[in-house]
Amino acid sequence: MKKYLVCLIACLAISTVFTSCEKEEESFDETLLLGEWKGNETIVGKVHEMHYKYTSDFKGLTWDATEDMTEEDGQKFTWSLKKSELTHIHVMEIVDGQPITKIYKVTELTASTLKYEETVNGTVVKYSYTKV
Repeated sequence: MKKYLVCLIACLAISTVFTSCEKEEESFDETLLLGEWKGNETIVGKVHEMHYKYTSDFKGLTWDATEDMTEEDGQKFTWSLKKSELTHIHVMEIVDGQPITKIYKVTELTASTLKYEETVNGTVVKYSYTKV
């Protein structure tokens, strides 16, 4: 009987150690995302000054200041942030109103810094923005 008790205690101890080893996905406060962000993105070999604006009703705008675009010219999108997954859903007239969904992994979100990444054709592309 003593042998079974020792085995039971050992199994419980081992199971406790292994369940605590898995890293939990980081979670970010979506209210920090609200406002306008600016950052440089390389598009077809050229650096563009991109702006993103996130509003509390989960709508957003993006525009390219390098191409003399302003907020009024911005492409509309809806957004969501669940844990570290940032999703943009763009509805573009160019593609017959079909939504284009972009999913990013947020790596840093503070009151002044936004960083996220996506994997494109097996390559991780990183983006960095500052609050305007």
